Amino acid sequence: MNILFGVQHPKHVYLFKNVIKNLQERGHNILVTSVHKEVTEELLTIYNIPFVSIGTNKEILTKKAMNLLFREFRTFQIIRRFKPDLLIGRALPYFAHMGKLFHIPFIIFEDTELSFNLHRITVPFASCVITPKSYRGNINNIHIRYNGYDELAYLHPIYFSPEEKILEKLHLSNKDKII
Repeated sequence: MNILFGVQHPKHVYLFKNVIKNLQERGHNILVTSVHKEVTEELLTIYNIPFVSIGTNKEILTKKAMNLLFREFRTFQIIRRFKPDLLIGRALPYFAHMGKLFHIPFIIFEDTELSFNLHRITVPFASCVITPKSYRGNINNIHIRYNGYDELAYLHPIYFSPEEKILEKLHLSNKDKII
């Protein structure tokens, strides 16, 4: 299966890196579209995750709007070339729209209720929206809740263990409960 992930922020790399590795180990072809913001693309490189950059983060609203058109076009090109069977990401408008255009399921992982405008232009095009149980809003009949939070995707003990040197500096040990 070809699976296209979308990341726009360094946190998204951490959110998806372990599932990407697990899917690759099972023989799936993975590609990530990335938006250059802070260290996003450096993290993808460090974790050896194949990616294609589709632009940079813009702060001004008019530039964001123009950038959206560019990202839609770049995503269109990538989908035509990579031929994904599934799209996975946050509430990415260009994934939502291209998923609908190409009839590709789009799974949104969301953890914030505050993106009202973004949800208006993405959720209607999504196959499902997956949120932690703590998510306060309701997203029609495509909403799936899980008992946990996003950070467990990379901080769960099967994926993370603190570095001894850091613990020593903080006068802590592996036996201490750390949150």
